[in-house]
Amino acid sequence: EKWCLKFTGAPKGESESSGPDMGLIYINGPKLDTIKAMKYFFDLNYYADLIRKEISVPETGLWYVVGFPEELSDINAHQQHLAGRVYLTADKNYFERDGYDYFDFDFRSPHPGCVPSSLGGMSGGGVWHARVFYDPSKGKVHIKENLDWLTLSGVSFYQSEVSDGGRSLRTHGRKSIYVKLFEWA
Repeated sequence: EKWCLKFTGAPKGESESSGPDMGLIYINGPKLDTIKAMKYFFDLNYYADLIRKEISVPETGLWYVVGFPEELSDINAHQQHLAGRVYLTADKNYFERDGYDYFDFDFRSPHPGCVPSSLGGMSGGGVWHARVFYDPSKGKVHIKENLDWLTLSGVSFYQSEVSDGGRSLRTHGRKSIYVKLFEWA
C-alpha cells in the first residue's frame, strides 16, 4: 500500500524568535481512516468554528504547556526515556503581528528544580486552555457544564535566553492555529 505525506509550512519570519513557525503534514493513503491515535487525536476542524466565534484570549481558567524538555529526557541507541512535563502558567503576554497571534509564557519558579534550565524539546508542544472556575460560594474549583472545557489554544516554538533567573516560551495562539493555518493549508 502506498501512502503520501505532504509537508506544508507557513512563511518564516525574519528571525527564529519572531515567528511564524508552523507546519502541517498531510497524510493520504488508502486506509487513512484506520489510523488510530495512541491516546487522542484533536479534531482541529471541529474546534475551528467554535474558536473563531471566541477568538479573544480567555481571562479565566488555567493555561498549561505540554512538552518533553530535552534535558530531562534520555535518548540513546538502546532505549528512550522521554520525560513529559506539564507546566501550569498564569503569567502570559499576548500580542499579534502580521495576522498571527503569540503568547510569551513566563517560566520562573520560586521552587528550584521545578522548571528545567532549558525548555529545548518543548517545540511543537501544545498550549492548552482549561475552562475551570472557582465558585466562592462553595469554595470549589469546577468545570462549567455544557462547555468544551479543554481547548488546544497554541503551539510552542521558541525559548528566550535566560533573563532574571528564568525564560519565556513563545507560542502561537488561537488565531494562528484556527484562522491563519486554515488560510494557507
